Amino acid sequence: MKKTFNFLLLIIISVILPAQTNFTKYNSTGGPVLYKGADTTFTDSPRWDFLLASDANVVFYQDTFRLWYTSSSNPEGSQPYPGIGYAWSVDGINWTKFQENTPVFKVKPGAWDSLSVETVSVLIDSAADASERYKMWYLGEDDVTSVDDNKYFSIGYAWSADGISWTRYPNPVLEADTSDWSIDYGSIEGPSVIKDGDTLRMYYAGFSAMFNSKPWDMHFNILYAWSIDGINWHKKTDEPVLAVNSDNVWEDVFVQDPKVLKIGETYHMWYGALGSVQPGQQIGYAVSTNGIHWVRNLSQPILPTGKGNAWDNYLCSFPAVVYKNDVFHLWYTGADERFFEPTFPYSYDIGYAYDSSVVTSTSDKKRIEIENVNVYPNPVCETLFIKFDPLYYNKKTRVVIRNAVGQLVYDFCISPSCNSLQISTQSWQKGMYIITWMNHNQVASKIIVKL
Repeated sequence: MKKTFNFLLLIIISVILPAQTNFTKYNSTGGPVLYKGADTTFTDSPRWDFLLASDANVVFYQDTFRLWYTSSSNPEGSQPYPGIGYAWSVDGINWTKFQENTPVFKVKPGAWDSLSVETVSVLIDSAADASERYKMWYLGEDDVTSVDDNKYFSIGYAWSADGISWTRYPNPVLEADTSDWSIDYGSIEGPSVIKDGDTLRMYYAGFSAMFNSKPWDMHFNILYAWSIDGINWHKKTDEPVLAVNSDNVWEDVFVQDPKVLKIGETYHMWYGALGSVQPGQQIGYAVSTNGIHWVRNLSQPILPTGKGNAWDNYLCSFPAVVYKNDVFHLWYTGADERFFEPTFPYSYDIGYAYDSSVVTSTSDKKRIEIENVNVYPNPVCETLFIKFDPLYYNKKTRVVIRNAVGQLVYDFCISPSCNSLQISTQSWQKGMYIITWMNHNQVASKIIVKL
């Protein structure tokens, strides 16, 4: 709630994954799927979420999409401070809000989060005790803490058995640094937490408020921390994992509010970005093989603001993504140009888009188990090695490598007697590449990154 592909990208690793090429907004021209209590006209409403519906976080659990969002009433209403609402859906489009006219998670008077709670990341932990099955990290703020007179957030933690009744940890679990050289000295925002094996990975935005002659100084960038218990976090402090990009004028002011998924062995990140060429935020996309080093989409946002008089012609950001049945489902916060009018103080609603363009095996070819092929090193600097298991690769194999925009950079057939390749990558541009190998009735692909 803070005021603050037009190219071919084939992503296939371990399993066949959708290509990030064709997000379609709901109803083609777009339209909110979850409205604030005052809908789009700000007519009088008794609902606690009168003012806005924003910062969606969605999980799919027990055959149901479950959505948490940020909202508040008008200043004279029942919930003047931002809190967390809840809704559920079977299709991701038609939502039923929590039947009681109240947030499911509120500020706590006198506590560190007495002014606002917002922008949550909810994780379903199937290994946890039933009483802590739902785990939530959220932004909190009190009314006394500031840096240079700017209010800033900390990240808190809560847990629940049902996603509705929450128990909060008493103190923040992640705070902005107090060292003036820190990459998050000014503020932190927008957590996204995933469970990766036994490790919790958090991606969040941090503002580098001091000028240290770094390209990310005085900008919001996306940072990283890790934890075992969700309470004690260890930050990566040397540099952002995704910094503002001065080469792309749609994301050269700040990047923030990431949403990260790990599918197979590939990490996917969607994030909000503000550039110098437009007043509002749009959604970008990046991919990684290790969750630390990320390769961006090229020159365009993956989900831009709407055109003309669209309801999201000013803002299209704060993504939430679920991957289900070979479809990427994406919810986002949208607002139109009335955002600037004093009678429409926020005008935020939640929209929906999807990408069902799926890269699948051609004809009757079967997918090759990725463990039968060894591709290394990844990321690669000068020389790439590919080694095939002869037990599975006993016929002529074709190896094709394309860059992120689909241009062919390598195409070679190896005989059954040869089970390895050595490929020079010195002339390749930095970025992401897709290796595809085909053997008789088998086909598979893998992402590599050139540094």
